[in-house]
Amino acid sequence: MIEDKLQKTALITHPNIRKRIIAGLFDYTIIFLLTFIFILTFGEPNNEGGYTVEGFPALLPMLFWGVMTIGVEQWFGTTFGNYLVGLKPVSLLNISESSIFNKINK
Repeated sequence: MIEDKLQKTALITHPNIRKRIIAGLFDYTIIFLLTFIFILTFGEPNNEGGYTVEGFPALLPMLFWGVMTIGVEQWFGTTFGNYLVGLKPVSLLNISESSIFNKINK
């Protein structure tokens, strides 16, 4: 009986690994470039010939990463890279309600 319910709620997916890789490369290129510009703009030259950002401003690239990956997908339903290649994430909330873990807990 549990197997029948799980089969009814199973997602039908298509292997889009090429599109996912392209989308990820696009998203992380944006994140990398803006982080690089941030470090060059707000960083201070160090003894090794590079730039250093210290203190609270050093956390801003991680915050930007979270906004660009998690926030944008939550607010708009897709990241910029996914939008460009035509991918749309599917929510698992409806499926998780009938998951096997909920059946075990009952």
